[in-house]
Amino acid sequence: MAVTTESLLKSVETDSSLGGMIGVALARVIVPIYFGLGGVLKIIDASPTHLPAALIKWAGAGGVDLLYLLRLSIAGELAVVGVMVLVPRLARPVGLALLGLFLPVLIGDLMLGASSCGCFGAVAISPWVTLVVDGGLLAGLWYFGAKAPSLRVEKTLPTLPLVVAGLWVVMSFMVGFAVGGAGNGNGSTAENGALESGGLPVDGFYLPQYDSWIDQAWSDLDVSAWVEGSTPGQVQGVEYVLFYRKDCEHC
Repeated sequence: MAVTTESLLKSVETDSSLGGMIGVALARVIVPIYFGLGGVLKIIDASPTHLPAALIKWAGAGGVDLLYLLRLSIAGELAVVGVMVLVPRLARPVGLALLGLFLPVLIGDLMLGASSCGCFGAVAISPWVTLVVDGGLLAGLWYFGAKAPSLRVEKTLPTLPLVVAGLWVVMSFMVGFAVGGAGNGNGSTAENGALESGGLPVDGFYLPQYDSWIDQAWSDLDVSAWVEGSTPGQVQGVEYVLFYRKDCEHC
């Protein structure tokens, strides 16, 4: 913390112009807090079902484990926070890279009609809002960051902040990959570790066509292969299968 406080004070002294001070504030305070908030809320939620819809679609189609993707996103965001705060010379390029990575995902969310950007775990925020915020932070970091001499990349970097940042990155990945237990976010896993035939949809999500369910046997429905537990039809009488989402405000 002493290293961070001292470097921030030096940044303020060096970047005396208004634009430079705004650049430092964005690179070393505002944007790191923004990234950190997303990472912490994902840790609290610990559910890959709240990842951005575009990531779920793209990763699901590629067979990527969604829980692994959640852990990687948490670790990456927390790691970037530490680098931006502790190593001023890397704050601007690292922040720009991560914000730039977010934009195509948000555009994908909008194209899919997602109601939440998935950036903050179970906290639902419109992709439009997040796109405007991310775009504004990206533009501000690009423009004002260039006016701050303390944020300019140099060939050599101070050793102590770099070492501390490296330790922070290691801890970030340890925290990120400790989230969610050992389950597979993209399907059920058999005892031998192979994906069972009754795994989740290949695309990572399922849009039911309810009209096609009418007068069909339970075993003939796609969704029947994705439900664990007792199977309807094994007991006499009328049976009801109730589907709900644990975080649905209507359910």
